[in-house]
Amino acid sequence: MKTNLIKYLTVILLISGAAGILSSCNKEGNGSSSGGTAVISGGSRIIGKVTDGKAGLADVLVTDGSRFTRTDKTGFFIMELTKGAEFLSIVTPPGYVADYSSGAPQFYQKVVSGKTSYDFTLTKLSDSPDYNFVVMADPQPKNQAQFDLFKGEPLEELANTCKALAKDRMTIGICLGDIVQDAMNLFASYKEEIRRTGIPFYAVIGNHDFNKDLTGLDAAADFKNAFGPINYAFYLGNDLVVTLNDMEYQTAKKFEESYPEETVLFLKALLAQVPKTTKLYVAQHVPIHRWWKDAPIGRGEEVFALLDGYDVTFLSGHTHVQNITPLRKGIHDHNISGFLGAWWIIDVCRDGTPRGYEIFSRTGTSLSWVYHTVETGDKVQYEIIRPGQSSRNPNSIILNTWDVDDDWKFEWFQDGTPKGQMERVNDISYRYATEIAAAYPGYTSTYDPNVNKHFFKATPDAGAKQVVIKITGHFGQKWEEVIDL
Repeated sequence: MKTNLIKYLTVILLISGAAGILSSCNKEGNGSSSGGTAVISGGSRIIGKVTDGKAGLADVLVTDGSRFTRTDKTGFFIMELTKGAEFLSIVTPPGYVADYSSGAPQFYQKVVSGKTSYDFTLTKLSDSPDYNFVVMADPQPKNQAQFDLFKGEPLEELANTCKALAKDRMTIGICLGDIVQDAMNLFASYKEEIRRTGIPFYAVIGNHDFNKDLTGLDAAADFKNAFGPINYAFYLGNDLVVTLNDMEYQTAKKFEESYPEETVLFLKALLAQVPKTTKLYVAQHVPIHRWWKDAPIGRGEEVFALLDGYDVTFLSGHTHVQNITPLRKGIHDHNISGFLGAWWIIDVCRDGTPRGYEIFSRTGTSLSWVYHTVETGDKVQYEIIRPGQSSRNPNSIILNTWDVDDDWKFEWFQDGTPKGQMERVNDISYRYATEIAAAYPGYTSTYDPNVNKHFFKATPDAGAKQVVIKITGHFGQKWEEVIDL
């Protein structure tokens, strides 16, 4: 009782501006990983507590988007809000989750003028650091008709998969933006339907999630009302997911592919609290390195510099194609294909990737991933293009392998004779090209097939009768295809 009395007397003094006590608190961390936060004039001092409903949770990061502090051993925190801060949020610690019954985890509270106390209650989700991480991109319905397609077979498959995965270990989901296509009225319906997965499902802001009738960050208001801050983080087991806005929105669908200043400041302040030994996922809408331009987005080099020394997996969408790209030492980008297929016209994306999502799985020190399609789950990982079906390589057999990286192997044999590894080439998906032409005759250039790098060719000799292809995936998966000529 005496300890609690002293603590709350201290709180009263802090709220009233007792500089000496506040200075003492700041000496604990001042932005370092040990706790505390620097005090800058112009904000308002607040207090709060993070609990599991019974006891306080220690060492939980709390942020207003630019400043961070940590809870003490009783779950108590104090900080001075940055002037103009919109949200107070927590970096949910390993094994915990905020209430997600609304369809979006409530790890945040809106800052209210004059309010000085903000409490958070979390639920224990798992005692194990193992997890599944379901990563979806670009569902992007633009009207109710397309939303009805989204919530039909594809969402039913996603929900069934998430429920099955959650029986095995902690399972978390995230959508990498373009949750809708300029249809702000569908956010509420999306949240209601994504609840069917039964798991916490986070959201990233995409360019189509800004209100095209508004300007700048005001255009993000509908997204924020539905999902909270556009820069935030949460622990996934012992790994950390950092979610960033990487668009400087103007208005009327115009935007720069660039990290706004507030995004870079958030990331810098967050990483000051995170040791280099932490595995990071950086989830954002536009890839940090635009492979179609061979150039980083605006302020990309600043972000690369901040991430130097970390093990980082970028997670991005936006392009509606699938590519895994090494970017720097210890940094890769998984640019994940669209859940919408080709704009809800056909069930395959411009590069031939069937509609689906990526699943990352952590077991102890082992991390694996697989692209999971709505059509066939994990089973089918490639498209076979026969001789005569590729205009670029008409005499070759082509494998379109969408989730490939440099560790995959493609051996081929001609009439029983080994011919070595297949050659990587740029090509287009025969399936996509034929299906989009049939479904949308006379389509505009927007729907042109995507020329991509995840194709491999074997060119048999004239008179060859059979080709066998043996495929080995990144994690030792085996496939074999026999192609009679």
